[in-house]
Amino acid sequence: MGFQGEVERFFQQVWDTICAALPVDESIIDQESRNIVHNEDKGIWVGEFAVPLAHPVNGQSKVADFRE
Repeated sequence: MGFQGEVERFFQQVWDTICAALPVDESIIDQESRNIVHNEDKGIWVGEFAVPLAHPVNGQSKVADFRE
């Protein structure tokens, strides 16, 4: 596995750890890819590298978006 593969594996492990540690509603996670998906009913939009935080804000999840 090259350097890029190692980096991708590292970030996947970080993502899996974050998802496991937070109380994430399973209905917003695409079960095949395990990516968090857009869900208008819940007022949540999470980008490719965004992470839902555990503390609700005004009845919605606060989202940290790490995209540039």
